[in-house]
Amino acid sequence: MRTGLTIEQMIDKNFLDKLYGFAYKRCNNSPEAEDLCSEMILNILKGARKNPTIENFYSFAWTIAHRTYADYCEKRTKQKERFIMEAYNEEVRNLETHPIEVYMEEESDALYLKRIKKEITFLSKMYREVMVMYYLDEMKVSEIAICLGLSETTVKQRLFSARNTLKKEVGKMESKDLSLKPIHMQFVGKGEPVGNDPSSKAERMLSQNLVYLCKDTARSAKELSKLLNVPMPFIEEELEIQCAGINGDYGLLKRLENGKYISNFIMLELEHFREINKMYEEKIEILAERIGAYLQRREKDILGFPFLNKQTDRRFIAWSLINLLVWSYSKGIDQCLEEKYFKAIQKREEKYLVFGIVIGTNDALDIQFYGCDGISAYNICGYKAVSAFNLYGERIQQHFACGHDISNDLLLRLTLQAIKRVSNGVN
Repeated sequence: MRTGLTIEQMIDKNFLDKLYGFAYKRCNNSPEAEDLCSEMILNILKGARKNPTIENFYSFAWTIAHRTYADYCEKRTKQKERFIMEAYNEEVRNLETHPIEVYMEEESDALYLKRIKKEITFLSKMYREVMVMYYLDEMKVSEIAICLGLSETTVKQRLFSARNTLKKEVGKMESKDLSLKPIHMQFVGKGEPVGNDPSSKAERMLSQNLVYLCKDTARSAKELSKLLNVPMPFIEEELEIQCAGINGDYGLLKRLENGKYISNFIMLELEHFREINKMYEEKIEILAERIGAYLQRREKDILGFPFLNKQTDRRFIAWSLINLLVWSYSKGIDQCLEEKYFKAIQKREEKYLVFGIVIGTNDALDIQFYGCDGISAYNICGYKAVSAFNLYGERIQQHFACGHDISNDLLLRLTLQAIKRVSNGVN
């Protein structure tokens, strides 16, 4: 492929939109996404010049895009580590001039020095900034005020408050460090997840533990930092991510007017989830009997459906339609609960709703039900509309998930083409 044609494909609006979307999903904000996208474009151009003959441009471009993102992640991790090391592990300077250093010298105990450095990392952002600038960067109060857009009085007040906080915390030498609680959360959702699923931002243990601590009690960033024994910069960043979610509107956490954070979705402890399950397990036999009776009554109608592959076994057909049975049953339960118990509660308008099941390290979750996914596409392979249903579980492999793109799935497209040929009488 000629370089000119490669560049022409690269500046295609659809391709650039997809490239930016790829970057945006993996960054915390638009400026970062723009920088990452620009770096990807630059690397693709460099690669194109080194390889004037490219057989498959899109395969070539996306390979470079993924490599660029991997390098970006590595660079970001190193920058965070360097910031923590430089900002908080550097030797404290000017011992004779700063009140907090005088305090340290008077105590003459290395444990206090270590504790002070650690406690700085647990200060909230507005106090941490002035402490780092004043003590570690050796900036004057007037310079800090200009840099942060504050008055000198405000800077002095923050320094004073931060010093008092450090003295108070360092004095508690008997305080015990709490560690990250090793819980895991399994998420289940309902609706249209593409671009709306906030649980995709909570795959790490830190994310899930942070969200869990806000389950029943609203907590501040400072409280969460202490409970998890994780420095404030990481907690503040994680809180922003969990509040924004994947679409910027629906996150697993929400920030209250008092600045604290509370969970924004339903979380169930494992024992509560099992209790709820028992309520439905007691009705399984009744449900199975009613389904069997329905299949017998409607046998002729079901078997008379114009299947491409002629079926004579009701059980096979019932199994293939179980998605619709599950969704119909779920809809009936929702309607019953809404009318009987939740009439006065305003329904939440979200394209996708999620709840989580909290699982301890020594627990195991056997959901005992199969997943059901349905996807649709329009104007594809000569059809006005196509719907595909996917049933999967312990003994059946999942073929696709909600939001799967049929138009880019070669196997599904070939299947549609084969169905079309059969329906047109072509062998």
